[in-house]
Amino acid sequence: MAVDTSFGKVRQFDDFNRVAIDTTNLWNANNDAGGTAFAINAQANGVVRGGVDTDDNDNTNLNGPVIYRPSAGGPLICEWRIKTVTSVADGETFVGMSDATTDELPIQVGTTDVQTDAASDAAGFCYTGAGTANWKACAVRADASGTPVACDNPRTDATGASVTVSTPVVGRYQTLRTVANEDGDVDFYIDGSWQARIDAAVTAGTLENQFLAFLSGGTARSVDVDYAYVSVGRV
Repeated sequence: MAVDTSFGKVRQFDDFNRVAIDTTNLWNANNDAGGTAFAINAQANGVVRGGVDTDDNDNTNLNGPVIYRPSAGGPLICEWRIKTVTSVADGETFVGMSDATTDELPIQVGTTDVQTDAASDAAGFCYTGAGTANWKACAVRADASGTPVACDNPRTDATGASVTVSTPVVGRYQTLRTVANEDGDVDFYIDGSWQARIDAAVTAGTLENQFLAFLSGGTARSVDVDYAYVSVGRV
């Protein structure tokens, strides 16, 4: 981390509290045919919403510039506050960081938690509506898949209830955070509670970006993002 300045951290926080999302300077909002690109949705305090239809494997995603790396004096922190809309019964969702701005789902898990990667380096939370309960902590390093870990440690959810199952609930916010250290090890948190750690999860020197993506299944659905935050050491 830079020591020649009192601003030793690079931070970007987007609360989406404005008229339109900035897809020129801050965000890439991709969607397949039948999907609805992320855009400001008229809700209290500002939210962006993206959607998918019922055509299987259509992708909608929101991602930022590929400019952050864990080895830059870390930790590299990425946090999204999201809620699912309409359904979580089908399709796949990824929330975290990746290494590209392309129209893809960086990591996904199948119905038996078998991991498939489109990204070369990424770490985040995966959920498939047709699969097992709970978000899965997932990572891929230099095209080598990590082992998914179920996020089932006790925590307090957005309603104040004590829970262990982290399955998304329609209409309820969850805060999903990844923290990557200078070696590329990543810790995973849901609603402020630690859930898992994957050692050597990502390549520490590889540039990454914030990335949220979801695929359609048999049910039309949407995802709302309340805010997105990233912080890392300045070099």
